[in-house]
Amino acid sequence: MMEEFVEKYDTSSSGCLGVEFTDNLSWNRQADCTSKKGMKSLGFLRRNLSCCPRDVKTRCYNTFVRPVVEYASCVWNPTTKRNITKVESVQRSAARYIMNDYSRESSVTSMLNDLGWESLQQRRAISKATMMYRIVNHLIDIPDSQLIPSNTTTRGNSQRFHVPFSRTALLQGSFFPDTIRQWNALPQEVVESPTLDVFKSRVCGVSFT
Repeated sequence: MMEEFVEKYDTSSSGCLGVEFTDNLSWNRQADCTSKKGMKSLGFLRRNLSCCPRDVKTRCYNTFVRPVVEYASCVWNPTTKRNITKVESVQRSAARYIMNDYSRESSVTSMLNDLGWESLQQRRAISKATMMYRIVNHLIDIPDSQLIPSNTTTRGNSQRFHVPFSRTALLQGSFFPDTIRQWNALPQEVVESPTLDVFKSRVCGVSFT
């Protein structure tokens, strides 16, 4: 059964390494494809593991569904309300599945709180901040040529960078402009974390949404 799942829901088989690029650089198609793949993966769990305990369902969601909707999210991070909602709908459906509550009168937000799940938008922000830490500290082979130190003395930390000028909303929401804005607002103790593991533990306490 597991071999069938892996073959049917492989996320790296379409587009460029699993990411759908378009001529107008819109991420609508990527959000649609990601949501569709996530729902298919969730549907597989519903059909085969509907009677399992909550902890088993949660583990399966974290293993087989969440990686689908978070695949390469640093690259295509959705910034429009339409795409954010599209992707979040997968996790909201998963919450209903795990809590076994499909009533229209039930609050999915309460279910998410009971499960202790952050929004996928928050998780993507943490992932991007973590990638930024790797770039700043030369832990990954990504050029830091776009990281120009900023001399502004506003809220944030002493390792602030200049936010690249963006003429369009698409560019403004791309990795460096968007992530630099996030990075600049992080507390000093977070950006000066001595190791990646320490950074990860500290940044998880920051609310980005």
